Amino acid sequence: MKPTLPKVTTGTAYHEAGHAVVRARLGLSLRRVTVKPTPGTLGHVEGASLPRWLCNMMEAEDPWNHAWAVRRILHEITSLHAGALAERIKTKQALDVEGAQSDRDQALDFASTVTPDSYPKEMRALWAWLELRASRLLREHWKAVEAVAQALLEQQALTGNQVLTVIAKADPSAIGSRPLSPAERADRDRAVAGHLSHLSDDAADRVIATMPPAERRAYLRVRQKLRASRSVR
Repeated sequence: MKPTLPKVTTGTAYHEAGHAVVRARLGLSLRRVTVKPTPGTLGHVEGASLPRWLCNMMEAEDPWNHAWAVRRILHEITSLHAGALAERIKTKQALDVEGAQSDRDQALDFASTVTPDSYPKEMRALWAWLELRASRLLREHWKAVEAVAQALLEQQALTGNQVLTVIAKADPSAIGSRPLSPAERADRDRAVAGHLSHLSDDAADRVIATMPPAERRAYLRVRQKLRASRSVR
C-alpha cells in the first residue's frame, strides 16, 4: 500500500519559489522546480550542485585568497535561506519544518568552508548577514516570487527555462546573471590555477567533466595557459 502524500500547500509553493527566484537573481543554475510531494520532501529545486572540488579547495587553503570561490559559496547559502523566509513572508510561519531544516543543514555545511567552527562569532555574523541578504532580495523581487508560486500551484513542476520565463515576465530585474568583471575573472582563474597545479591530467579531466559549461571553459583555458608556461620552462 502506497503512503498517502500531503497535498500541495501555498506555503510549499512560496518556499520553492523563494529558492528559485533568489537563485535566478544571483545567477545560479536552475534545472527544475517542483512541489510534487514525495516521501521525505514536500518539494525541491534542482540546480547544479556546488562542486565538491570547490569545497575541498576551500577547506585546504585560505578561502579569502579566492574571492570567486567564496562568492559562489555565499550565493548558495543565500539561496538556501530564501525558502523558509519566503514561506514565512507569505504565511507568517514556516510550515515546512523538515525542508527548512534540510536547507539549514546544507547552508551550515557550506558556511563552515568559509568560516571555520572555531570562529563562532564570525560564523554568526556571516549567517545573519546572508539571511538579511536573502530577505532583501525576496522583498525586492516579491512579484517574481508570487508569479513562480502561482505557476507551481497550477502546474506543480516547472523546468528551469519555464521558471526563468515566468520570472522574466513578472520582474525582468530578477534575472541577475551577468558576465564576470575583469577582477572577478582574475580571482576565478587564480583559484582554478591553484587547484589544477595539484592534479594529474587524468584527475583534472575527471573534475572538468562534472562542471557546468562556464566553469568548464574557465578550467580548460587556465589549464592551457599552465601547459604553455610549463613547456616554455
